[in-house]
Amino acid sequence: MKNFLFSIIATVLAASTVQAGLAPTNLPTSSYYQGRYSFSEDVGGGVILSGHVEFAVYTGTEADDQIEATGYEGDTEYVYAYQVFNYQESDAAMTYFAITGIDPTAVESDAIDAMEDSSATTGIEPSNYGFNAEQTKGIWEFNDAILIQGEKSWFLFIYSDFDWVAGGIQLQAAYDDDIPIPNDNGSSNIPEPATLILLVSGAIVSLRHKK
Repeated sequence: MKNFLFSIIATVLAASTVQAGLAPTNLPTSSYYQGRYSFSEDVGGGVILSGHVEFAVYTGTEADDQIEATGYEGDTEYVYAYQVFNYQESDAAMTYFAITGIDPTAVESDAIDAMEDSSATTGIEPSNYGFNAEQTKGIWEFNDAILIQGEKSWFLFIYSDFDWVAGGIQLQAAYDDDIPIPNDNGSSNIPEPATLILLVSGAIVSLRHKK
């Protein structure tokens, strides 16, 4: 029996499609199992968070290679790898990613890991990650460097002695259109309308006092 369990969360993946067997574009190739899961989530205000998760399961010498690359010191038969991509057409940013429904007996407490992508663009490092046995989740948070549009995460790993079954994910998005950003339009520090009103009112009062 395949005992390593993580369950589908349909609410956040209603518009998703599984493309099992589609080779990941960044994860090291697995001869055992690999694929991609696309997602599209309405985060409010007409903003859609869309992207995909690439995944692969390694065993045998391929698992040994991943263990050596990541520096994992435990003894494990399978290495599960994931990488999250946030598409360019979305203005939303991702702060949370989890693999859910993991049987606590199938992983050790230190079996959740992350490693920098060795490609030209290195990706976003999770600010915090670990296994929550009570919630049966492997969790990676991106609070310090959120996954904004066009970005991807580091490689995210789970180590286990148990084989895979079909599973799912949880995503949490953050959206804010009032964040300062560089803008090459010749203007800077443009006050909001309410601020402009206060500035103008203050100037009028100041002129009256001078008269």
